[in-house]
Amino acid sequence: MANTFLLANNYPVGKSLVEKNLIQEAKNIQLKANQLNCELILPIDILCGKNIHDKNPVHMLSSCDSTKIDIVQRQSGKNKVTIGCPISVKKYNENMQAVDQFNHLISLFSLGESHTFTKYYKKIAMVLMDFVLVNAYLHMKIYREQELSPKPKKKLDRKEFMEITYDDFKKVQIKVGTILEVKKNEKARKPSLVVKVDFGSEIGIKQSSAQITHYYNAENLVGKQVIGVCNFPKKNIAGVVSEVLVLGAIEKDGKVVLVHPSQKTDNGLDIA
Repeated sequence: MANTFLLANNYPVGKSLVEKNLIQEAKNIQLKANQLNCELILPIDILCGKNIHDKNPVHMLSSCDSTKIDIVQRQSGKNKVTIGCPISVKKYNENMQAVDQFNHLISLFSLGESHTFTKYYKKIAMVLMDFVLVNAYLHMKIYREQELSPKPKKKLDRKEFMEITYDDFKKVQIKVGTILEVKKNEKARKPSLVVKVDFGSEIGIKQSSAQITHYYNAENLVGKQVIGVCNFPKKNIAGVVSEVLVLGAIEKDGKVVLVHPSQKTDNGLDIA
């Protein structure tokens, strides 16, 4: 990605990997950033050394423009001295406060930190979700400080941010249903069952692909009542359109125990 933006800004990148089909898109992003007076910080130089400390010798490498050296003020005893500084180092020093703050927020709200994935794309997806959570927190914090009260009584903490209101809960359509049909999801990477569930006349018969094979099969599921979320958007799971989320309790080893009514009841009843 960095090389693509560097090439879009007319920096030579040699034989480095570049997404040539995205060069124009990178130019458009750069143009938009310039219009908004927003600087895109690109890695134009690299420091390398056995140990990066003030007194240790280091070397600067650059595939872009080795002549671009900025200056910084450093403390030397009681005096401040002006020394040369690679562009990347100065940019990091100017922006690391925001980076450190972002990392702190990620540590508070991260979903990915508690999960281990063997597939890289799952990790990327969780990182993107972390970004969404941090941005949501910052938006709520700004709204609270600027719109609700000019002088907030207290900071918005993690517990308060994660709380939902009863109105939020009412938006979730949770219904009782009866399983009519069960079959294996043959194309799923992890063992899964495709279940068809009757949620009553209002919702109708919906299907779901669920990783519930540890305790369940066609013999012990057909006729069983379950509880599902019925107003999620449809999702394609290994070629199967999953229309509802069947709820279950997840044990420490990942096995799922389905949630169901304690006694037989009508399909389509709301869970409150």
